[in-house]
Amino acid sequence: MRLTSFKTARHRLCVLVRNFSSLGSQVTYDPRNCLYKVLGVSDNAETAQIKKAYYKLAHKYHPDKVGESGVEKFKQISSAWEVIGDEAMRK
Repeated sequence: MRLTSFKTARHRLCVLVRNFSSLGSQVTYDPRNCLYKVLGVSDNAETAQIKKAYYKLAHKYHPDKVGESGVEKFKQISSAWEVIGDEAMRK
């Protein structure tokens, strides 16, 4: 498996988790798939769908709304949006 450059440490973590969970199988893995799962959209989703999913999850897990329990999830959601929300980075 050839690892490509990573945008964030979260990408690296997603790749490592995927590698350990699929030992022995020849699975082609794109680190961005993990980010799509964070937002709950498919990898061929349109920009409007991604934006809608981001706003919905960001509102649901915002630290001002849920307190300290949602901080980590909110960071994951924001990191995913930062990468796949940008049309240029997504391609």
